[in-house]
Amino acid sequence: MDNSLNNLTNEELLTYYLSKKLNKKEIADLKKIISSDLDWTRVLGLLQMHRLMGCAWINLRNHVIGEGGSPSFNHFSPILYLAYKAQKAQSKEQFIYISKVTKLFEENQIEYILLKGISVAAEAYLDLGLRVSNDTDILVHHKDVDKAKRLLCDMGYVQGEYNVCTKELELANRKEIITAPMVSHEIYPLTIKTEDTSIIEWHKIDLHFSVDLMTSNRTDNIVEDFLARRRKIKIESIEVYTSDVMDTLMFLCIHLYKEAINISEVRGYKDLLMFKFGDIYNLINVIDGNQDEKLDWESFIYRVKNYQLEKGIFYSLWSVNTVFGNVVPQHVLDSLQPDNLSYLNEVYDNGEVVIKWKQPLLERIFNTNRLSESVK
Repeated sequence: MDNSLNNLTNEELLTYYLSKKLNKKEIADLKKIISSDLDWTRVLGLLQMHRLMGCAWINLRNHVIGEGGSPSFNHFSPILYLAYKAQKAQSKEQFIYISKVTKLFEENQIEYILLKGISVAAEAYLDLGLRVSNDTDILVHHKDVDKAKRLLCDMGYVQGEYNVCTKELELANRKEIITAPMVSHEIYPLTIKTEDTSIIEWHKIDLHFSVDLMTSNRTDNIVEDFLARRRKIKIESIEVYTSDVMDTLMFLCIHLYKEAINISEVRGYKDLLMFKFGDIYNLINVIDGNQDEKLDWESFIYRVKNYQLEKGIFYSLWSVNTVFGNVVPQHVLDSLQPDNLSYLNEVYDNGEVVIKWKQPLLERIFNTNRLSESVK
């Protein structure tokens, strides 16, 4: 971790502490900050933007609630509790639809993997209320895409988006449907209006066929390996398939990297969301805390190099260490480090560098004006 913590405002520092597992000193610092005068509207805004509402509630419940607090804090904490409860309910309702889809895929011999989202919430956070997702990412082999799409359409899914104002599905046009798999790693999203749910009004599936996100590059060999190593986990007492632990870590790193360097994600304030760093941080902590299954870093390094993914994986693991401290062993970073590190501060538009960041990573994460202040 760099020294950027010293440059954060109390609101930003509180958001940071509420995103992670805390040591004794950090707990004491958290309590001190909580008792100070804070702009709670900014705290809430940061927590919501970075998708940390659930994590924030658990940290407050474990370390602060019951010890008193300022009137402003006592007004603030119930909001987080309600958000946590809503996120948990949302995840459970989403899983009703996810389990129907995975059951149908298995009955029709389609090999699949649940990516990110609810599988990461179950494994890395151990609580469905801590990691919210707006859609479901499913990886299948390219040869199974048409079959999977047909099955989903038979269930009532359509390629389109849900309009929250009209409460209707808006169908994608022919050009959007044809273009999506030609220029990206997935087909146009499939969405269904939900029934008998109190939180979600729709369920959306992103059907992936490549792990090289946001490009037209096919990675059939990697997808085949991912599917060959997939494993079952239990969510809500139902078994579903997700990726091997090392593949999960690899994919989370690819996800963070690809979105952090993409100008459209920067413009949408989705490039440096704390939950993406938290996914990797929490997964590593959970695995390393497991007495029966430690993360085999040497095998991980071999796998990354075999797929020639060093650049993206290093970016994400270096970033996680910068944000959270020594989560990833230094020898792992040394093994994956590219010769030129200038890309760590660059953003691209169609392969061209359009931004070179000057601000340190942690400060940049909390700077919502970073785009207007960027050096072009």
